[in-house]
Amino acid sequence: PVARSRAAPPHRRSAATLDGELVELDLLGALLAHEPLRDAVFRAAGPEEFADPARGRLYNALLARWESGEPITYEATLARFQADPEVTAVLAGLPEDAALAERVTSWIAFTEQNRLALDHQRETARLARGGLAEEVADPDASYVDDDGSDEESNGDSVGA
Repeated sequence: PVARSRAAPPHRRSAATLDGELVELDLLGALLAHEPLRDAVFRAAGPEEFADPARGRLYNALLARWESGEPITYEATLARFQADPEVTAVLAGLPEDAALAERVTSWIAFTEQNRLALDHQRETARLARGGLAEEVADPDASYVDDDGSDEESNGDSVGA
């Protein structure tokens, strides 16, 4: 077994210096050390966030434990990966510093803002291509009548 280092790597990072590797380590560290953040991390980050295969294996194992309701602990995770030196090396190098939760919370907020902006751009582009006109012009579309009931459009004018 690999002994877990209590010496945290240097974490004097600004948003400009946070690269993918550091974000991966922060997310995994938060999953192991900050139970209140787990739901948010699992919602914000999927396996595709992890470029490093060992980190991806670790993430998937933590997700499986979380989905099954099993406790996520460092000890259980280390035991699970005892025969995988790449993952045990990742575990030994995970950050434990006091600012970890703040960094991960900031990353989650930043990621959500980017996703919302991308969704907005896609919707704007769809509308610019006439998406709204196509929806309104569909003669078979359902609509809500003035009395609040659903009616099927038959192409006839209403109120004639």
